[in-house]
Amino acid sequence: QQFWNVYGEECSRMEVYKSGHVIEQHTEGNASAPNSLLSAEYAQCMEKSDGVTVAMQDCLTAEDERVEALLNTTYQQTMQAMNERQKTLLRDSQRAWLKYRDGSCDTMMSVLGGTAAGLITTGWRLEMTARRVRISSVILLLARAFIFFIELFEFICKRRTLCTPKIIQKYKNYLPDGLKIIL
Repeated sequence: QQFWNVYGEECSRMEVYKSGHVIEQHTEGNASAPNSLLSAEYAQCMEKSDGVTVAMQDCLTAEDERVEALLNTTYQQTMQAMNERQKTLLRDSQRAWLKYRDGSCDTMMSVLGGTAAGLITTGWRLEMTARRVRISSVILLLARAFIFFIELFEFICKRRTLCTPKIIQKYKNYLPDGLKIIL
């Protein structure tokens, strides 16, 4: 029986779960690397599956649930660090991305068919979600850095006369709502 990955390359049954560079990279012994979003448990589970489709699907599903939970946590933390306008943009972006991800996976499943379809589709979903977590983490980092900048700005303004009311008002428009009260 022949199998193909999402790039149309022929591969073994054991490799069929690999949906692309991210998963392939992290299943070659470095899943626990600091920059990896896929767990060491996932890599171990795939190794133990011995190429059995049901066991491989169980590994993929468990890791997909773990990464999905990480995405939700990151999303919630990011929302807390944003003002209302930013929250609306992030919410709209996240909803559009979820629709894209789920639609892509549904299309892939309908085109592939067979027992390998579930493995490839879940792997693709896992890769897409892991990449979204990485992007969301960067957005969160930027949001927190911006809050730090504003808090530093506030500290300087309260200690010096460099910050005129006009400058403070200008920056207030960019602040998360909770910090607007402080200034």
